[in-house]
Amino acid sequence: MTTPTEKLTIFAKTIITVNYKTHNLFDVFLDEWEFKICTNQNKVEELYLFDNDSNIIITHKFTQDLQTKYFNYFKHIGII
Repeated sequence: MTTPTEKLTIFAKTIITVNYKTHNLFDVFLDEWEFKICTNQNKVEELYLFDNDSNIIITHKFTQDLQTKYFNYFKHIGII
């Protein structure tokens, strides 16, 4: 059975692959990422991609529709 953390990792890696596969730090991004979740507004606002020194290299902003959709998904898989 897949854990909530494993599901979140697959989700993040899919977004990263679709949007940043040709970026020179692609392989780093696959391991160095974090979502900005706003629990009081029920949305996932952004995905931060970091370099090896923990510097934010890319802030991937989600559309309003996706923010709510992703929040509901995170809640469904047990992250929130």
